[in-house]
Amino acid sequence: MRRAFPLALLLFVAATLHSQKLTLLDVPGGTGTMPLAISSSGEIVGIYQDSQTHLYSAFIRSQNRKITTFNDPNAYTPTPTVVNSAGVIGGYEFAKSFLSPEQFFVRSAKGTITPFNLSPLFPLNDPDIQ
Repeated sequence: MRRAFPLALLLFVAATLHSQKLTLLDVPGGTGTMPLAISSSGEIVGIYQDSQTHLYSAFIRSQNRKITTFNDPNAYTPTPTVVNSAGVIGGYEFAKSFLSPEQFFVRSAKGTITPFNLSPLFPLNDPDIQ
């Protein structure tokens, strides 16, 4: 009985490791690709650095392995932190306005980015801070 337990444990660990799959992510034209979240159905979101401009952008890798990059034209460094199985992404970014703090965004599965700010002190589209 004493010898059977370590052998069973070893077989369980070996079977678990054998079933794992490694996926390498490489955004074309980018460096420093960093995945940040994965949905229950396998969509992966993250950030990378553009090798030409050296700016950070975001990406989503769909179930069919297609990588789509995205940015909010009114903000810098979108950082996706969550993605659902429908491909809707949530995260944060830095507004291009000098006085505006960090803001949040939701990106629809079709690519529409909607920024929002939870702070009543720095509402979006306030002409005094643009």
